[in-house]
Amino acid sequence: MVVALVILSFLVMIALTAPVAFALAIAAAIGHAICGAAPLLVVPQRMLEGADSSVLLAIPLFILAGALMETGGISARLVHLARVLIGHVRAASARSWWSAKCCSRASPARPSRTYRRSVH
Repeated sequence: MVVALVILSFLVMIALTAPVAFALAIAAAIGHAICGAAPLLVVPQRMLEGADSSVLLAIPLFILAGALMETGGISARLVHLARVLIGHVRAASARSWWSAKCCSRASPARPSRTYRRSVH
């Protein structure tokens, strides 16, 4: 019943042309008010705990690295280098990806070196 009410409140807020973030927040507040599963002091702690992740931090850092590479001109030079090295070959980017995958140590295509067959 609570889930249906939360979904209904979300859909009503969207129908009233509220921004999605506000619609989600209001629907969650309504669900929390009805259910009351956790004290209000615990909710922000759990929200920050869920957002405190190195994976989530990696996304803006990759965007920052790309912006810095674009500003410095490194990305244009890397594209030019790739075109010079393999640009004349048909499907060169696919071939270079495959060769890098096959030569990589983390590739699942090659068996691990620590694996030994038992010989009887």
